[in-house]
Amino acid sequence: MPRHSIAFGEAHPFWDVYPDRRAYKEAGVSREDYSSISVMVDEGTGGIELNARYEPGSPEDRAERALFAEVEGDLDDLLAAEMRNGRLDDPAYDAFRERHASPSP
Repeated sequence: MPRHSIAFGEAHPFWDVYPDRRAYKEAGVSREDYSSISVMVDEGTGGIELNARYEPGSPEDRAERALFAEVEGDLDDLLAAEMRNGRLDDPAYDAFRERHASPSP
């Protein structure tokens, strides 16, 4: 199982993601160049999106998006764990909390 970690970002609903070594290798991205990526929780849908920091289409943007693609599948579980620990009590996370209020059938 991947061992990515997350930390509260600059403000709600932003989070910094620190991918595991496998994600860097699979994305072909240097850990030294991209120590973390920024994601945000969409306040309307509760979905998790990349908070892109580079010019669209630039090599940096492509690298950041490749790294996001490697961690994207694990982000829901990581943020759900933060929710269970009481760290998503801001209204910015209402849609995310609603999506996770009851288990899927």
